Amino acid sequence: VLPLLLDVLKNDASSSVRVEVASTLARYRPATARVGQALEQALSSEKSIRARLQLRSTLRGYRLAGYSTPRKQDDGPKLPPGAKTDEPPLAPPVKDAGPKPAPPTAGEGPVLSGPTLVPAEPPVLKTPPMVVPPGEGPTLNPPA
Repeated sequence: VLPLLLDVLKNDASSSVRVEVASTLARYRPATARVGQALEQALSSEKSIRARLQLRSTLRGYRLAGYSTPRKQDDGPKLPPGAKTDEPPLAPPVKDAGPKPAPPTAGEGPVLSGPTLVPAEPPVLKTPPMVVPPGEGPTLNPPA
């Protein structure tokens, strides 16, 4: 059924038929690249404004269902064969610079330098704490 719908979407003379087929295809799950690309192609080649608006809405719904346009890989500017650029050639890969140093053994290691941490002094109170004799202060237990 799917190949027939894709063919009708691409080749039918009536824009209303193409819009109906596009609406039917947009309900096709799971969203596939084949259907999504057919909807995009139909949108780009559609001449009827009404049909284009319907196709755009249909494609938006298909994208919400999970379809995303495949990205083209950009290999940079295309040069004719044998053409040269003003850029210098790439640098050769770095060769092994020699033996690597042995890892430090226990007790060895880099000496760290930096500020020395000193414990802070307890704060000095400006007024002495109030001392309440036992039995005169508030109690947690209500009187019996």
